[in-house]
Amino acid sequence: MNILILGGTPSHRGGIEQFCERAQQALHEIGGHHAEYAYSYGPYLRDRGLVPFLRGIWAIATHRSQWDCIWLQYGSLPDLLLLVICRLLRFRVLVTPHVGSNFASQSSIVMRFLSKSLLSTANGIGLLSASQAEELTLPESPPRFKIFTFLPRTFPAEPPPRRRRAEIRRMRLVHAGRLSKGKGSFLFIDVCAILQRSGFAFDAELIGPCPEATRQELGSAISLAGLTGRVDVIGLLPEAELLDRLALADVLVHLSEVDSFPLIVLESIGCGTFPICRNLPGARQMARTYCGQMVEGTDLAEQVARLIIGAEPGHFGRLAASASVDLRRDFDWSSCVAAVEHALSQLPQESRTPRRGRLLDVR
Repeated sequence: MNILILGGTPSHRGGIEQFCERAQQALHEIGGHHAEYAYSYGPYLRDRGLVPFLRGIWAIATHRSQWDCIWLQYGSLPDLLLLVICRLLRFRVLVTPHVGSNFASQSSIVMRFLSKSLLSTANGIGLLSASQAEELTLPESPPRFKIFTFLPRTFPAEPPPRRRRAEIRRMRLVHAGRLSKGKGSFLFIDVCAILQRSGFAFDAELIGPCPEATRQELGSAISLAGLTGRVDVIGLLPEAELLDRLALADVLVHLSEVDSFPLIVLESIGCGTFPICRNLPGARQMARTYCGQMVEGTDLAEQVARLIIGAEPGHFGRLAASASVDLRRDFDWSSCVAAVEHALSQLPQESRTPRRGRLLDVR
């Protein structure tokens, strides 16, 4: 099968882009499909993305006979405009949402109605989690399919043994993702400040990309809280190094208010690291299925700090080590590919004859 995967943008790399790259590799290596990945440029379209967005539409239109179907990753409203264009070009399109209730496309009755109407033109909707059906306003048709998210193909060989707190003296905390207020990065610093005032021994890292202005704001917040030397801000890391750092941590603190189905939470569990998250549907389902603790309300940082201080030695590690085994089994790439293949095979046929080919490089 010739599959075009569309989604994400090179200017703000994050979960969607990682998902697409892994999906392309898995569909090719495990499924034997001809899978191509191209950015949609839909997310952050206002950040100088209009020209490549239009260029990508032109490339799809002029090479439309090369693909059996399109798997579109819905990260923002412009992606749904791209959906309509692809349907007008008579592509079969499977759409996978990567948005949550706090996204702009779900922020008002008008936006939800518009998103629902545009989504109804798809041939199928592939959901990453049952929680998305709770969180999003979805059309009754087209049919829905279960899609597994693509986690790293390999995690660290075995999560490191968790030593008792008395033996390590300091607990290792980590916050990872695209660093920003919406992702909970500044709340993580608040958690660390509370822990320090309580005399709790810890080290902490913020890992991920961010604009220089945000990096400076994070540095200022760390300095004002007296956390210099205790909390490090680390930039974007290669996948293998990120996983190694996650595996060395005891707790992932993820207080994002925008993530619908946060990959980093699943990745942390796969590395044997216990997640503490804001109570949103996607993270809540992950915690119920594997492990994790939810917090909600107006004093999130205080709640997280109390959980960390009050935990028995080794408690988080035991829970995460057991959950890691289950998660690695469930998200094996062969299962992920089989789910995508099933969904794509159920999409109705369009009256055109595809041929093997390659999309023009519009990235």
